Amino acid sequence: MAPTPKRKHSTRRKGIRRAVRKAESVTKLKNLNPVKNKHLRSLSASKEN
Repeated sequence: MAPTPKRKHSTRRKGIRRAVRKAESVTKLKNLNPVKNKHLRSLSASKEN
């Protein structure tokens, strides 16, 4: 029972990191302001794509 939630957490974190990377690349392409709200940017990017 214990190892399963830990695995889920790690996968979730990996997904978040990927989203953040995508957001950073998008911001670089669009030449926007420095990424401050990474979570908001990643959410908007995921919705757009």
